[in-house]
Amino acid sequence: MVGPYTFLSALALSSLAAALPTSERRTDGQAQCDLRFDKRLQFVNGVFRTTVFTDLHYGEAQGTDWQPWGIEQDINSTLVMDTVLQAEKPHLVVFNGDQVTGEGLLAENATLAYDRCLEATVNSRLPFAAIYGNHDNSVNISHTKLYQHEKSNYRRWSMTQANPDSANDQNGIYNYVLPVFENNAATSPSLLLWFFDSRSGIFDDPAQYEDWVDPKVSSWIKSTADCILSTYNLRSLPPSLTFVHIPVSRMNQLKDADVNRRPASYRPAFINDDTVNSQGEHHPAVHSPDATFWNAVRYTLNGAHENGVIATVVGHDHGNDWCAKSSTRPWQHCFARHSGYGGYGSWTRGSRVIEVRSGLNRKNETQALVANSWIRLETGDKTSESMLWKA
Repeated sequence: MVGPYTFLSALALSSLAAALPTSERRTDGQAQCDLRFDKRLQFVNGVFRTTVFTDLHYGEAQGTDWQPWGIEQDINSTLVMDTVLQAEKPHLVVFNGDQVTGEGLLAENATLAYDRCLEATVNSRLPFAAIYGNHDNSVNISHTKLYQHEKSNYRRWSMTQANPDSANDQNGIYNYVLPVFENNAATSPSLLLWFFDSRSGIFDDPAQYEDWVDPKVSSWIKSTADCILSTYNLRSLPPSLTFVHIPVSRMNQLKDADVNRRPASYRPAFINDDTVNSQGEHHPAVHSPDATFWNAVRYTLNGAHENGVIATVVGHDHGNDWCAKSSTRPWQHCFARHSGYGGYGSWTRGSRVIEVRSGLNRKNETQALVANSWIRLETGDKTSESMLWKA
């Protein structure tokens, strides 16, 4: 397949491995730092575009007494994704958590809901990367079951990764980074996509509901960043996009200091109808449980490198789709758009789209990195367009 997502043959893999530094070769065919070479993401004519689907909540049709609706919700959610994918033709699809509603799933067919969730993307022959949300873990489903189902049935398209050493809690090991390369000839990435697991537990058991990124992830971020620098002989990390399902605590401050003060005439338009239900919400006695993780993002991915973080994208709160900039650095914190007909809320469904332009354009002219974002609605309309970053 020719394009942003390239499958390498065994011969091509061996040739590439021979061209890599010794530190980057592994006998199992994968690179260090969890950077895969059997599935390579890259810019196309200087553009890399991703669509983010969040809070799809498939599977609320299976006889639960707390949700009145039926299978038509899943059908409508698939139509939303079909519309977005046809309009945007992304190079990568990101599922940003709560793909299913675990509380409504039965043991004998729990993963069928995930099949329906992935249908539009797989039929479009697009690669996807997933993180999992609080509703993706319940009695009959778990982050691990969803991950295993991806790899058993959709390995060709799934770029999701598990890193058991990244977390002490084995329910929070889906932390990984995907590199994006300028073109076929590039030997180092131009963009990094970081995915973090904000965990969850059994919904009605607060003792198991640690709803924040495992603190051990902070050391994994540091070691992975160091490995990337060493592997590719880089002085600083490429620009990064970060994805996590449950909002970080920092977004409470941004909502109060920025978003809530915007006039009604503010453009681009945005939704600001929910509170920020941030990490650690279910454990109020635990002070800032996401601080260790977030400081690693701030000081390792952003503060220590000249390029830094372009944006952090979250889901979870269906009634928000705003972006707000950090007061100290040009770093956006964005809600994705509620994409599914499952879950609460009747806002028009859609997807946050992020487009990064870098390197060479169609005229072979060098251009500075620019990242733009917008919301593509189920109606086909494009709204809330804004610039996230300009190098």
